[in-house]
Amino acid sequence: MAPKLSPQALAHRLMTFADEAAITKFLAEQLVAFDEPNEQGCTLLITACAFDRAELLPLLVAKTTNYAAATHGNLNNVLHFAALSPHPTVLSTLLAANSAAFSRLLNTGNANGDTPLMVACTAKHVDGALALLGSGADPMAANRSGITALMCAARLEENENDNTEASSRTLVTRLLRALDVSALNAVNSTGQSALHFAVQSRNTAVILALLTAGINIGLRTKDGYTALEIAQAAPYFDADALLAMEVAWGTLEAQLEADLLALANDEIAAAPKASKKKKKAVKKAAKATPAATDAKVATPITSSVRPAATGPARTNMPVTTTQLSAPAKDTASTTMPSAGAWTTVPSKVRVASPMQAKASPMKASTDDCAECSHLGNVLQARFPMFDEMEITVRNFVIDDIEQLSMSQLELLQDAHLQAYQLLNDKKMEIARRLEGERVQAQYELQHQVLRRVNS
Repeated sequence: MAPKLSPQALAHRLMTFADEAAITKFLAEQLVAFDEPNEQGCTLLITACAFDRAELLPLLVAKTTNYAAATHGNLNNVLHFAALSPHPTVLSTLLAANSAAFSRLLNTGNANGDTPLMVACTAKHVDGALALLGSGADPMAANRSGITALMCAARLEENENDNTEASSRTLVTRLLRALDVSALNAVNSTGQSALHFAVQSRNTAVILALLTAGINIGLRTKDGYTALEIAQAAPYFDADALLAMEVAWGTLEAQLEADLLALANDEIAAAPKASKKKKKAVKKAAKATPAATDAKVATPITSSVRPAATGPARTNMPVTTTQLSAPAKDTASTTMPSAGAWTTVPSKVRVASPMQAKASPMKASTDDCAECSHLGNVLQARFPMFDEMEITVRNFVIDDIEQLSMSQLELLQDAHLQAYQLLNDKKMEIARRLEGERVQAQYELQHQVLRRVNS
């Protein structure tokens, strides 16, 4: 014979199937502790939200004072359960019943840091999410993995229907109104942005909405992939979304080129003024010191420019030739700073004497020790133009760039881009090898377990 349920346990059980009148009558006649959680940590209010009992919420809210109760395992509170409810009025009814009490829970995270708004966006419950936003939920909050509500709204699960895709688009559109640029370009712990999540789930409408809002197409995951590269590697990707991302990438590169051109024009305009000032200073110095009149004075004609921010990590449109698998859902890139802020630093061009011109500046700067000489030779072999352009090892490691001209800086920048590409390719090679070793080790372990089970 089954043990008799206590009034407290029976009240929770009734919430799962009984009609409103029966539950109301039972609660009025029995001694029930509304603030007492059950063995899972759920109060009657939480259980009512979990089973979509919107009609009972005003009564339960009035009888309850323990609004902060949460489940023991994952720390989900009443708003988390209400956000999970597909019932369109559960959250709005709950918030309206005691807005002051529930406002303190709006941005409370569970064990993973998920807020009720993130839960509603993940479940694509538009009514619940709008109710939370209307009550003051923070759309820019992130969980322990760096996931935001926008990422939750942008991501679709497999085999989602058209209604879910429409809800995703509605949620993203609403969230974009409340976000600034930094929140729009937020990335999770593995560098994925909302655009990466939308691309991985082939959420075309959201991809277009994010690009229209101005999300940075150049953001890279910690594995080094942009959303465009992931889309290019995916079979049968939507043509409209792919074209829109390629256009956005081209715009980003064009902006960088425009910034560089503007800097070059500023250099040309500033050079004559600097030259005139120097000539006047030389004439004054010559009058003050007659002995110096026979000396040849080199007048600087250019100034160097040092960028304070770099553009896309790759100069050309990235085209991935290797088939890529879609990253894990909770995996999202190092940010790619947009071109914009630049700092000009005036410099002087050194004019070498005829004897100095014969000697290689690379060799002259690396004769101090055998190791330095070796580094100079390696650098010359990799970048032959360094010798002709008088670029030393110290210049390459950004130890001494104040005296470099525009041409020297551009050559250095190209060299660093080549070095970045080589390092990135090597990193990808090692990552693929390590992944292969991991898969092989996992296969061998499973094989050993199966053999033990069969034996």
